[in-house]
Amino acid sequence: MRDSKAADILKKYRDGTCTEEEKLLIKKWFLTFGEERNTFLSESDLEDAENAMWASIQDKLSLRQEARIYHINWKKFVSAAAVLIFISIAALITIKYRNQNSTSELVSFKSHDLMPGSRRAVIIYNNGLQRTLNGKVYFAGSDKQNDSLATGQQTAKFNTIITPRGGDYHIILADGTEVWLNAGSSLKYPVSFTHQKERVVELTGEGYFQVAHNRALPFKVKTDEQIVEVLGTHFNINAYHDEPYLATTLMSGSIKISGRAGTQIIKPGEQARLTSASSIFTITPTDTVAATAWTNGFFQFGRADIQDVMRQLARWYDIEVDYVGDIPEKRFTGKVYRTLKLSEALEILTYFNVKFIVEGHKITIIN
Repeated sequence: MRDSKAADILKKYRDGTCTEEEKLLIKKWFLTFGEERNTFLSESDLEDAENAMWASIQDKLSLRQEARIYHINWKKFVSAAAVLIFISIAALITIKYRNQNSTSELVSFKSHDLMPGSRRAVIIYNNGLQRTLNGKVYFAGSDKQNDSLATGQQTAKFNTIITPRGGDYHIILADGTEVWLNAGSSLKYPVSFTHQKERVVELTGEGYFQVAHNRALPFKVKTDEQIVEVLGTHFNINAYHDEPYLATTLMSGSIKISGRAGTQIIKPGEQARLTSASSIFTITPTDTVAATAWTNGFFQFGRADIQDVMRQLARWYDIEVDYVGDIPEKRFTGKVYRTLKLSEALEILTYFNVKFIVEGHKITIIN
């Protein structure tokens, strides 16, 4: 039955008579596996491809992107495509004709939907004064409050910028270093780098750094567990306390990481991981695009478990997540745009039979 239905879709594609949804499924399979991929598909291959295709469908519905035309070598992948397309069509039918109870849950949820996070933060000056930051970028070196503090209060040297859950912000420090703070994070930084031997900032949560080059003045980022030292480079630090490990990802240049686990130097394209219970760093190649996806306006998952997905959504939508029963053993691949309403971001979970109840700012995952 699988081969028969898939063959019909493939024939319709060649004849130019299939629907836009059918075209999208075929093209997404080709992009996911490519001509060089072996035609044998494992269970994880099928799961990855199905997840990727649903992410692509979401992109199409959310952004109304125009589908591109790809020239496909049918002989090399028709057998594998037949299996995968059948799975995808079955999932599409499930979505389109889901049972009445599930539909009513979604309608009820949307009646009190939550909006995505936005560009917002609070700055706490070193004299205790606070103000809400407006706009998309904060230029730390041009703040008049900084000038008065730097000249009039020599003992008070640091300001702190805090992003709440559901907020992020872009900061440019006095030396030209740019920092993007993710939701639920903070950055403590010097009012001025003048007359200092090094540039030191302190991070909680997650931050992406583009450090202004200055060989004579090293730049250091302190977290609870480590110190990252650089001269000029691009890197991301995920130091949320609720994550299973502290992750430092390097995009360009080089960095030295020091802490109770010792000292490590990592290269571009690598990620250093440190768990609370571990005494050593784990250095692995990583997807740098996925690590910094949040700075470009989306979440990107590569076989992420449900807890990883929900931790990221919880910070951005300022929600609480609870689990009833065993935690679902699902893996998710693809991307979700951070501009979506919460109902739209969560709806993709229903495609994989993840059940949940939404009550205000609390989501309960049920298994």
